[in-house]
Amino acid sequence: MIKSAMRRFKLDLLSKHIYDDIYQRNLRPGDRYLTTEETAAMLGVAKGTANKVMRDLAHRQILVRNRKLGTYIGAKAPTGGQPILELVHLLIHRRYFLTERKRIEQIVTGLVESLNHSSVQLSFVPDEQDMQYTERLIRFAESS
Repeated sequence: MIKSAMRRFKLDLLSKHIYDDIYQRNLRPGDRYLTTEETAAMLGVAKGTANKVMRDLAHRQILVRNRKLGTYIGAKAPTGGQPILELVHLLIHRRYFLTERKRIEQIVTGLVESLNHSSVQLSFVPDEQDMQYTERLIRFAESS
């Protein structure tokens, strides 16, 4: 479970890099995007990893891929007017997580899918010193 969550987190970060690249270059739906090789070089990853991330973005209609024609910007890509939400902090008490794990996994999955360009950070409130820890997390979230 943890390894698959870490892999998903890495892919989400790579997706966010591509998403930010599209936004910063002010690309619009229909504009040509980088090849898999160029994307791999930009991200500093293997071609297979870049392909996996691009395939995921194509599934979410941020990219459109055609084997013979190349990769283009999709209908759900960011435009200059859309604000970019980079990180969502989800704070959950550990006891609640232990009893409602499936429901929380569904919530996190839903957040990741609906905020397809954002990273989701799940933090747990420990049993001891709940308020101090929570206040530190809130200060961290405000600064990020």
